[in-house]
Amino acid sequence: MPANRSRTENWKHCLEQIAERGGAVEMAVKVDHLLNPGGDLIWRVKLLSVTEREIVVEQPAVVGKTFRLSLNTELVVGMTIGQNRWMFATRVIGVRQLRNAQGRAVSGLIVVLPERVERCSRRSFYRVSTAEFQLPGVECWPLLDPASVVPAETANRLAFEARINGHSAPGLEIAGSHEGESMLPEVGPKFTARLLNVSGGGIGLMLDDGQVGVMSSSGHVWVRVDLKPHLPLPVAMTAKRAHTHRESGGGIYSGLSFDFAYHPAHQQFVVDALTRYVESVEAQQRLARAREAA
Repeated sequence: MPANRSRTENWKHCLEQIAERGGAVEMAVKVDHLLNPGGDLIWRVKLLSVTEREIVVEQPAVVGKTFRLSLNTELVVGMTIGQNRWMFATRVIGVRQLRNAQGRAVSGLIVVLPERVERCSRRSFYRVSTAEFQLPGVECWPLLDPASVVPAETANRLAFEARINGHSAPGLEIAGSHEGESMLPEVGPKFTARLLNVSGGGIGLMLDDGQVGVMSSSGHVWVRVDLKPHLPLPVAMTAKRAHTHRESGGGIYSGLSFDFAYHPAHQQFVVDALTRYVESVEAQQRLARAREAA
């Protein structure tokens, strides 16, 4: 039997191996991309256990904030082993307190074990017939002076809040838009990337070959993550380069750690914005279920 087919038929064993090794899977709150063509916020979460009926993963979090997903929230989960990826749809059925492989107490998110999974093709590495990930766009700049982020990030927050509250802020909109760059901190040349995942301590970006040199020109990067239509404007934040490597699928992965040392007050804004994203997607799911039940 070909290896890929064997692994697809033994996908539950693959999940068990990931859990035994303290590995992680990728998880996103399922978005209806026909109604909302924006990107998915994909969390990289540790896989804690697999049973006959359920999977338990660490709850998604960012800089100490845990995102507590509601019961019946629909999810898309992806697991990668070597050059192969499998995906499936599931839903939240509860929360359980347990200990991870290091003996630390953690809050586990319980989701339904699927009846089957699908293997992604090389051309559609983030899509199968029943589920998909769409990677959000990210604007990036090598940060030449990390201390210069304070006015730019403050303007980003004020513009974001003005848009949410329905107020016009002509002088601030520039800070949160793609076009205007007059409120940038002291940065090098811009490049674009895709947001591959978010974890408790940072983000992972997918780059092209030509962007690696620009990324490497500074230890810090200023990024603006576009999560429209669920968030009104891109969310800006400062990150520090942690590692870069080539993925087995050919892309270049760059891991960045959050760095709020130069603007501590901005951390809560980022947490609040990502919380708003999750709540927005969950609300749309509830609305869709209500319409189906009517």
